[in-house]
Amino acid sequence: MKKQLPSFIILILFSISILNQKVGINADEINGLINSEYNCMNDLYSDFNLDGNVRYFNQTYYFCNSTIIICKNGYISSIVFRSVGTKIPNPVTSQNISCFEKLNKIMIENSPVSSDITSFIGKNGTEITLLNIENINNLVVPSALSFISLKIDCYDCDITLNITSLANFSSVEINCKDFKILNNINLSLPQSYGEITFLDIMNVPDLSFVVIPSIIYQSSYISNFSNFATHFNISKIQINTKGSKESYFPNFSHFSSVEYLDVFLDELNTSMVDISYLKYLNYFKMEFVSNFQNNITIPIKQFPRLSNSTNSGMIISGQNLILPDFSQIYYENITLSSNGIKSQLPLWSKNYSHIKKLDISKNNIVGTLDKSYCNLRNLIMFENLIDTTTLPSCFTCYFKNNDFKENILGKPVGYTLNSLIPNCTTLIPSIQIQDNKVFLVGSDLGFEWNFIETNDSDFKVRDSTDNIVNEKYLIYEYSNQFQINRVVEFNFTRSLVDNVFYLATFYNRIRPTSIYLSENDEIEIFGQYFSYNTSEVLIYINQSQIQVKGSTFNKMVGQFGSNSGSYFINITIGERATSFFVRLDVGKTTDFIQYPKDCNYPQGIYNYNTGSCDCNDNYYGLQCENANISISAIEETTENGGNTILYGFFGNNFSDFKINIGGKQCSLNDCNESFINCTIPPGGKGIVSITITSNDNTYNFTNVYKYLPISNNNGGDSSSNNCINKCTSSNNGDCINSACQCKNGFQGYDCSGILPPSKSNNTISDNGDTTISNQDTNYQINILSLLEIDQNDKVIKNHLLKDNWNLTKSTLGNPIQIFTQIISNDNNNNNNNNNNNNNNNNNNNNNNNNNNNSCLITATLEEVKISRVSNFAGINFTLDENSIKISISIKNYHYQSSLNSLQLTFESSVSNYQDGSGNDDIQYDSDCNVIDKNKIDINNQQDQYSNYIIIEKNGKQLIGRIISRVLSDGRSTFSNTFVLNQTKDSIVTALQLPHCTKECLIDPDFQVLVKFNPTTCGNQDKNTSKTAIIAGSVVGGVVFLSIIGAISFFLYKKSLEKQLGNRLAKMKRFEQQ
Repeated sequence: MKKQLPSFIILILFSISILNQKVGINADEINGLINSEYNCMNDLYSDFNLDGNVRYFNQTYYFCNSTIIICKNGYISSIVFRSVGTKIPNPVTSQNISCFEKLNKIMIENSPVSSDITSFIGKNGTEITLLNIENINNLVVPSALSFISLKIDCYDCDITLNITSLANFSSVEINCKDFKILNNINLSLPQSYGEITFLDIMNVPDLSFVVIPSIIYQSSYISNFSNFATHFNISKIQINTKGSKESYFPNFSHFSSVEYLDVFLDELNTSMVDISYLKYLNYFKMEFVSNFQNNITIPIKQFPRLSNSTNSGMIISGQNLILPDFSQIYYENITLSSNGIKSQLPLWSKNYSHIKKLDISKNNIVGTLDKSYCNLRNLIMFENLIDTTTLPSCFTCYFKNNDFKENILGKPVGYTLNSLIPNCTTLIPSIQIQDNKVFLVGSDLGFEWNFIETNDSDFKVRDSTDNIVNEKYLIYEYSNQFQINRVVEFNFTRSLVDNVFYLATFYNRIRPTSIYLSENDEIEIFGQYFSYNTSEVLIYINQSQIQVKGSTFNKMVGQFGSNSGSYFINITIGERATSFFVRLDVGKTTDFIQYPKDCNYPQGIYNYNTGSCDCNDNYYGLQCENANISISAIEETTENGGNTILYGFFGNNFSDFKINIGGKQCSLNDCNESFINCTIPPGGKGIVSITITSNDNTYNFTNVYKYLPISNNNGGDSSSNNCINKCTSSNNGDCINSACQCKNGFQGYDCSGILPPSKSNNTISDNGDTTISNQDTNYQINILSLLEIDQNDKVIKNHLLKDNWNLTKSTLGNPIQIFTQIISNDNNNNNNNNNNNNNNNNNNNNNNNNNNNSCLITATLEEVKISRVSNFAGINFTLDENSIKISISIKNYHYQSSLNSLQLTFESSVSNYQDGSGNDDIQYDSDCNVIDKNKIDINNQQDQYSNYIIIEKNGKQLIGRIISRVLSDGRSTFSNTFVLNQTKDSIVTALQLPHCTKECLIDPDFQVLVKFNPTTCGNQDKNTSKTAIIAGSVVGGVVFLSIIGAISFFLYKKSLEKQLGNRLAKMKRFEQQ
């Protein structure tokens, strides 16, 4: 039996085996190289008689000890291939070196190479250097982007290569004075280029259509700069002509996509350079030695307006420059260091907010640093002649940070920086809320907002285009349905202020809790929601203002020298205020009873004297918890349902907010105080009401929503079908772009009328009344009154407009006249007996008693001289010659309640010039154009956009058209029209207007035509004065965005002159069709 080895010896042998595997040592290793690497190097060394002083011992070479070979972990990583002797060896091929598994670098010097040397399959980062090699004109290009870096160094060689020979290398460096590149590029072949460097080259190559990420020219021999215009597909270009006798700024193509340009010109032979067309030039560096003397301008005629300036930079280095116009530079980072600048700094503008960094260090700039530079995020200005004893506080407050301090003052030399740092008392933060955003605002807030810390992860300073350095920083954005009310701690960690600032994230009422009257003539008020800005804090004691010595979030100190007693104190902080009576005793603290009611500030404020809440205009309730919801405008949807938008005021409590439109629940999508977006299901039609439920309160808005009809169910162009009355017939007119284009002599909004034999006379009186006369008939149009209506349709106020107009603009021969009226608050309840009960409400918060805010009503009347197609809020309509157009504006109306709305009333009436017979009871046959006396016909079809009235007298008709839209506070919305009153000779109609707070705009037109019945009425009495009134709606599928009330007056004559007989016959045939 064989004797077994001890177990510990076996363990040692096993460990050695494992160790050998880890360090790459094995039995096949020869002098530090694995067998395959040794054999490959041995063949190369022998075949090409390489120089390298390689030691030879025991019949083996010690390659790793040679000066030309570097070994690593058993493999050769670098070789210098240099042949010795007079015999010229065979060319080196890729096969000769492909046997090396981990070769990273090879230099072939003074030896011929095969053209396939570059097809060597290199490893990551393999670098091939060809030094003084001449026969490289036909190098094989790698088939795809490789990891091979190629260097060609042949200073005295005359080499010509096709640009494609440089493709698919990770990088190429060429150092050859007489090197030439041909551009025989084949766009069909896959080619990719790495960075290319040309050293000491004389000729700039033509690189048209060659896409290269980066190219470097470093040569003092370049004599021709014209080929730079072919570099339009080069992203990064570096040019250094240091030592050149003649240098020109390269002229690039206007199609250039260069993003990075670094130019050094030893002497600039061009006075001004235009680079405005390089809109992608995100980085621009220019160094030059000028031929000029002192105080020269940067030689850039116009800088580019960058397509994207994010992280962009510009560096200018010259001699004796002056500061540029920063408004014409669009880079974020500007460096003008060491330019010999001697001028003073100009004022910095907030319009330069795109500039984030300005480095003007190491110049000779004089003067002082203006406070406007507080809005520049990063200023570097050390080693100048600027007065550092008068630096703005926005800088000195942050000298706690050494890097920031040295950017301004430089490194301390012979003085102590702390001696230049005053106390920081100007850091005053507060909170501002704007457009669903919460901002930290104030003065000296710091240049680096990321060093402002908070104790609340929701509220943190963040980058934003709304930010203004040192003045305004975004800290929070909230949704339309959610607002956060918190007290947040702010710590300005890089400032010299050690204390923490407490700020409320929503507007809160002033809450004093106690007052201490000291013995040293000071009053100390404790509480919450005060201000750090003493300039906005006003304290009055018995109507006398006292000096505010200090203020924080929870304490105010004022100078007060009175004795113990009872005082009335008023505190105002910005737009917030509170007042109260209090008994004060010297040396004692007076505590307040805590607020019994919150009043939902800022919806209301607690009144110490009455013990109740004073609500603002938009809220009511014991704690101002209920919103005075109103609707000013609506964007309707079609009968198919979909999104609809309501504008107005809706409060800020949407937890139980519900909207019902015509009995259908509208699902809430998005909302805020003035905006509601909800989705209504299909199936609705016509004019319906809206009901809103919020906070257990119900708000009703009657007949304010009108579904948009689906005028074309076939998916075609609906604009050809939505004209009023479809233009009567195809023989009368065509519907084009929602307006009737009449033909065959017809006229009018629906092409149903023709011109009368005698022209109507239009008269606009100085009091605003309009009269239209035709033969023996007069028609009058008057704007009667403006009514304020509550939600129950009760008239709250009646402002009479008729006969109260003031003519403000009228020119002889001008067809336009302008009339105005002013409704002052003093007259708000003088016009209607129903308003007598409202006299005590004039001090209501919803009423503004400032006469400067009185309501202005403007009526513009125009007699149309030439027929035209007009447009109002997207609606096309025709105004015929001799028609009347009226525009009415109601601005700044003050409502008795925010729940109320307005009605504007018109009166249309008819009368005779003369009355010969008094025969009002004559009845005509059924073929004639006369309707029974006092007949009223209401045709309320829900799919129509327009309402109309008709007054008939003497066989003639007055037709009034009112399209149901109005512009409310600049938005288009539906407006209903209905009849208030009628007699045999007149009719009063009302336009129901929404709750517009800024302006209601109505733009009617009054059109005059004579419309003839196409029948013959042979036995009619010429003096008949029978009158009929019809009120209703017309079919008018007009797509509109605003109110257009168009009243067209058609005068129907009993008979025509003989020459019109043929036309009447044609009209009869048309109507029979």
